[in-house]
Amino acid sequence: MLDRPLETPPKISNAKVRRAAEEYRRLVADHQAAGSAAHGLEQGRREAVEVDRRAYAVALRGAKGKGVDPGQPATLAADRELLKIRRREEALEHAVTEARNELVAAVDQNRDEWSTSLEKRLADARAGMLEAIDSLASSHAELAEAHAVVAWVEQFPQQSLWRPGRFVASLPSVRTQAGEPVPTAAAIDALRLLAEPPAKPEHPA
Repeated sequence: MLDRPLETPPKISNAKVRRAAEEYRRLVADHQAAGSAAHGLEQGRREAVEVDRRAYAVALRGAKGKGVDPGQPATLAADRELLKIRRREEALEHAVTEARNELVAAVDQNRDEWSTSLEKRLADARAGMLEAIDSLASSHAELAEAHAVVAWVEQFPQQSLWRPGRFVASLPSVRTQAGEPVPTAAAIDALRLLAEPPAKPEHPA
């Protein structure tokens, strides 16, 4: 019985780990396909048994058959196919176990080198997201002012209040657990906090 399949990232930059992961994923998929095929063949075998049973019944009732047993050609054919796929499934189970062990070993052996390159990728991703958030904040401010100018022009002089934030102050269709609207500025700040690296814990002197 195989353990639950390991999940791997879709893109693996380390070549040795990538090759081990691809081999593992391929064998897991082949093993699952063999299991599905075996299940289908088991159903087919039950149908084959019924075919042979009916053929024997016909032979017993036919005037020319004289009750001669026609054998079980459909059942035997189904058994051959089922034996073949079960043998493949068992071999694949062994292959998956070996590939799993090789994948674990590849990650262990390349963890430090791979982590170093991933740290740069993470830093670049954080910088890119922070840049996008800054652009979002700027666009939000422009949107708020544009809304306010349009409203001021349309309602002046009956209404001359200048409130550039009130038109886009909260996210539409988004509520807190208490049912309160979520301020747009708070959402932008939360995204910025998400992109920033976590604070390092302070060590006592």
